[in-house]
Amino acid sequence: MTRRHPKEVVLARWNVDGPRLRAFTQRMRARYGKSPFAPADLLNACEKHSESGIEVVCRDDAIFVGTWCLAFLYNEVSALHLEDTWVRVEMERGLYEIPLPLAPDGRSTAESVIQLYARMAEEESRRYIERRQAPTWQNRLLDVAESRFIWVALGLFFVVLPLAVLIATWLRGSPE
Repeated sequence: MTRRHPKEVVLARWNVDGPRLRAFTQRMRARYGKSPFAPADLLNACEKHSESGIEVVCRDDAIFVGTWCLAFLYNEVSALHLEDTWVRVEMERGLYEIPLPLAPDGRSTAESVIQLYARMAEEESRRYIERRQAPTWQNRLLDVAESRFIWVALGLFFVVLPLAVLIATWLRGSPE
């Protein structure tokens, strides 16, 4: 689990005051209703701090709302969108979303961090494509396995596995 630490690299930070946080929580509870995809843990953390307010911290590897954490290592964040009073984090190519409360003076900060996250995602995609297109044995084998998956699977089950069993029995000797 991703934790806060003293030497963390903070990309953006804003504080949401109590009244705005209460309004955000009520609006999100009404929006999600009894949906199974409602971010209950996030909304509970927001309700817990509704009197004093809450801090939202955006790092390069996670977003923290108080003690609640959205770690990018474990979750696929597809996009971030700036709404009127909150930031919508789109997950798993739009299958569900997570709302983040926004401070009244945090709009420009949120815009800049959204652009920064988009640039980071583009760079990560570029690096992946570069590694995947490199002329290595692993990439060549992946190309063969991807283009001829059925033949590879059939060869594994009807050639490789029987040969492995046959070799193992020859090495052990006769079963008697």
